[in-house]
Amino acid sequence: MTVKWTESSEATGWKPVARTGYEGATLGTSRRDDSLWESYSLTADVWDEGTQQVRSISYWGGYWGTYRSEADRETHDAMVDATDAVRAKAYAAEFERLLTNETNKAARERVNVALQYAARKNSLAKGVTAEVVKGRKVAKGTTGVVIWIGNGQYGERVGLKDADGNVHWTASSNVEVRGDLAEAWDYIQPDDVERDRQAARTHAARMAEQTSGFTGYTGTAVAA
Repeated sequence: MTVKWTESSEATGWKPVARTGYEGATLGTSRRDDSLWESYSLTADVWDEGTQQVRSISYWGGYWGTYRSEADRETHDAMVDATDAVRAKAYAAEFERLLTNETNKAARERVNVALQYAARKNSLAKGVTAEVVKGRKVAKGTTGVVIWIGNGQYGERVGLKDADGNVHWTASSNVEVRGDLAEAWDYIQPDDVERDRQAARTHAARMAEQTSGFTGYTGTAVAA
């Protein structure tokens, strides 16, 4: 038994239940500090064969300056003992998960930057897409097509029609023009996308190695 901890979750009816398990599957242990609460937790990263994922288990915690007694160690402890085969599984799973996350993140950032460039070509006018970025009466993040611009009691105002056909009225100073997605693609070059992809792979490989403790993986997940 390599990990011993107390679980309190929906599965246990939120009652504390003593658990032991993950023999031969504990990848590593770490201490995580919380400066706000001046506390810490001891965590074990394990390979869960059932879910085919890496799982983090907090097996002990306390305030700074407190320590586990020998009695505590009998019921709350962890020992690193993962086999090479288990580490290889963990690496492959973490690599694929991280690669997907990093690739999606890079793609979102690339599109957002491109949208900003596209928006610079447009000034506030009827027919352009705009987003509410401040003000109180219309929720921030509301996006729509400008259908009207005119003077109100307190200055220039606009009407935005959202995707559901609702029209929102606000001061023109509360909105920013958003570039059209089709225009945004003009600012995304294939070389940029490939650089993003390679950077995502490098980061995913490095993080997967740190979690699994496994190096030199030559499976299809890395070679692809």
